[in-house]
Amino acid sequence: MKYFTCLLFFIVSISSAQNRTIQLFDLESRSVVDRASIYFLKNQDTLSVVKSSAQGAFTITPRVVQFDKINITHINYKSVIVDVKELIIDTIFLEKSNYQLDDLKIRSRKKFKWNPLPYTTNLAHEDKVATLIINKKEVGKPVQKIRAQIIDLFGVKNMKYLPFKVQLRTANSDNNAPDGLLFESQVLRKKDNKKWFEFDISEKNIILPEEGLYVVLEVLKEEAYPVTFIQSRAGVIVAVPQIKTKRKNNKSVVSYRMRKCFLEDCVPKWELQKEYYFNLTLEFN
Repeated sequence: MKYFTCLLFFIVSISSAQNRTIQLFDLESRSVVDRASIYFLKNQDTLSVVKSSAQGAFTITPRVVQFDKINITHINYKSVIVDVKELIIDTIFLEKSNYQLDDLKIRSRKKFKWNPLPYTTNLAHEDKVATLIINKKEVGKPVQKIRAQIIDLFGVKNMKYLPFKVQLRTANSDNNAPDGLLFESQVLRKKDNKKWFEFDISEKNIILPEEGLYVVLEVLKEEAYPVTFIQSRAGVIVAVPQIKTKRKNNKSVVSYRMRKCFLEDCVPKWELQKEYYFNLTLEFN
């Protein structure tokens, strides 16, 4: 048995112009970790110290963005130190001091280097990601196929062959977020090594409206997967299929993400992804 510092990266870009909220969770129980101490460091000097809230959250504000490391400590958990170059996370799972993980094999032994481009995010159980497809030339035409670029992540092989579902949803007329469910597939799996997964829905006769349709990829519940977490070249990640993402170079491309809530009174919400979009699309007859 080996002891790992369990740090789960749900990767997002970090901006010095805006506040960034990061949330801490217990790796085993999935409960929030409150009253953790977060030290913002610069050349080993402490610039600022904050405590995680009752919801396990703390905020990086523009006044502390010059730090080069963050040290997270808690009496019941192993300390975690994150280099600012690797601080592209919005959720961190902490390991209890007496927690052990079985050995996990990584097929790729290449040295990992953080590369913020292209952008990649680690999906988790019950996540939903959505991309709005608007194409004036295809308005009124029936959708033939749903297409998704499903990938492995950080050197862990064969995650792209794990199960998932796809959906089609309308766009909300008030906020343009994903809305009414038009179609949901049965459980699907990618079965080949082609770049795109394709699923034929031509028999459903779903027509593209002027406001477009959201293509959604849905990660299943934890019990649908043989392994919950797995060690990767970037740390411990959730062992589920991943979707390729790209940096936005076109403001008209709209993507949303909905995460599972860990708190009893939490209501899942669609969150607009401002810096990137998910590689989900449609093919028409």
